[in-house]
Amino acid sequence: MAAIAATLTLAMTGHQAQARLTGVDVYASNGTITWSSVHSAGISFAFAKATQGNYYEDANMAANMNNGKAAGVIMGVYDLADPEACSPSTEANYFWSYAQNYIKADGQTIMPVLDFEPQTLDESGPWNGASTSSEWISDWCADVQSLAAAQGLDVTPILYISAGWTGTWLTSANANMIPWIAAYNGFSPQTGSPWDDNTGDYQPWGTGVWDLWQYSSSGSVSGIPTTCDEDVLNGTSLSPYIVFSSFNKPAAVSAPTWNLRNTLTTGSATISFSYGTSSDTMFVMGDWDGNGSMTPGLIRTNTSGQLVWYLRNENSSGGDDITFTYGRAGNIPIVGDWDGNGTFTPGVVTTNTSGQLVWELRNENSSGGADITFTYGRMGNTPIVGDWDGNGTFTPGVVSGNSWELRNENSSGVADITFGYGNGTTDIPITGDWDGNGTWTCGVIHNGNTWELRNENSSGNADITFGYGGSGNKFLVWR
Repeated sequence: MAAIAATLTLAMTGHQAQARLTGVDVYASNGTITWSSVHSAGISFAFAKATQGNYYEDANMAANMNNGKAAGVIMGVYDLADPEACSPSTEANYFWSYAQNYIKADGQTIMPVLDFEPQTLDESGPWNGASTSSEWISDWCADVQSLAAAQGLDVTPILYISAGWTGTWLTSANANMIPWIAAYNGFSPQTGSPWDDNTGDYQPWGTGVWDLWQYSSSGSVSGIPTTCDEDVLNGTSLSPYIVFSSFNKPAAVSAPTWNLRNTLTTGSATISFSYGTSSDTMFVMGDWDGNGSMTPGLIRTNTSGQLVWYLRNENSSGGDDITFTYGRAGNIPIVGDWDGNGTFTPGVVTTNTSGQLVWELRNENSSGGADITFTYGRMGNTPIVGDWDGNGTFTPGVVSGNSWELRNENSSGVADITFGYGNGTTDIPITGDWDGNGTWTCGVIHNGNTWELRNENSSGNADITFGYGGSGNKFLVWR
C-alpha cells in the first residue's frame, strides 16, 4: 500500500488532461434512488452513509450499496464522526459492525470513509478518548484498518474534510489517509481543484494534492429524487481506491457450484454461485482485470482440440466476460501474473520428447502465441506457480512426492528454493499468500478437505490448519 500511496501522490498532484470520473454521496434523506438512472447519467462512483457516532444507522445503506453495485456504480460507505460523544474505538467498532458486510474485496467497493466535520455538530472539543482531533482521526483510522485486516481486507481509509477546516482539525499525522476535500469554490470539476481559492489552507498531503473533491452540495442527478452532493475523482481510474484482500482464501468447486470462504477457518461458504456446467472439469481463479479481486475461470476443449478459456470478472452467477483459445488438449492450464502488471493471464505446461516440462506463458487474456517459453521440471512432477520472493511476478515450481522445487525466474535453470512438505503420496499441493505479506508459500490438502498451510517455503509444521470443502472438490484460492 505504501507503493500505491506514493504512486497516487505523484500521479494526481496536477490537473488531469482526460475526463475525471464523477460521483455522488448520499444518505437516507435523499430518498429511494434509482441507481440504473444514476449510472446512465454518467456517475461512476458513490458513497452511501452508514453510521453516525454510535447511535445512528442509515436505513438506506444496504439498498444503496446493493443496488448501486448492481447498476455498475462503484460504491463506498462513510461514517459521520461524532468525536465529542464517542471514542475513536467505540465509533470505529459501531461503524464496522453495521457496514462490514458491505465492505468487500469484490472489485466494486471503495475504501471506507471517515466524514470529519464536527463543526456541523457544533463541536469543538474536548474529544472523547483522544487529546486532539488529529489523534482521534488517526485512532479511528487505525481501528478500522485493524478490523478490516481481521477479515483479510487491506484498506487505507479516506478522510472527508472541508478545505477551510484542515488547519483546525488536522496535523501531518493524518497524511496517511486518502484526502477527500469539500470546497464549493465554483471552479470547474474537470479542470479545477478544491485548493484553487484555498491555497492558504493547511494541506498535510502536500501543496495542491487531492484525490476526491466534493464540489457541490446542490447537484441534480437523474435517479436521485432530491438535490445531492456531487464529487469528482482526480483521475480516470478508481483502481487505487478499491478494497482488496490482503491474503488468499479457500475456494472449493463442485461443478457448477463455486463456494468461497472469507477466512482461513473451518465453516460454511461466504459466497456461493453457479458458473459453468456439471460436466466442466478444469477451473482456475485469477485477477483478470487487475482490480485486486480473483474471480472464476473455466477451461474447455473445443472440437479442434484447442483449450477455450472462459473468464468472469465477478464472483457471482452469470456469463463470461473474456473468451479466447490458448493451449491444446492434454496441456496443464495454469494462471499467474507473469509480468508483474497486476493482471493474471494464462499459461500451459506440456512435456517434450526429453521428458522435460515445457512452460508456455502468455501476458494477455487473448488468443496468440506464448510470450515466455522455458523448460523446468520433469514428467510426473506437479507444476505449481506463485510469487515466491514477493516481487510481484509469478514464477514456476514443481512438486514431486513431498519435494518442492521453486524458481524465482521464468526461465530454465535450477531451483532457488528446495524443501520438503506434505506426505508425498495423497496430499494435494496448493499455494497462496496465507498471511498477507505479499509472498506465496506452500500448502497441502490432506485427507480430502483438510488445509495445512505454511507461511514459509521451508520444511516444518503447518501454521494454519482447517477443514473446508468436500472430498472430490477442486480446490483453488481467491482474494
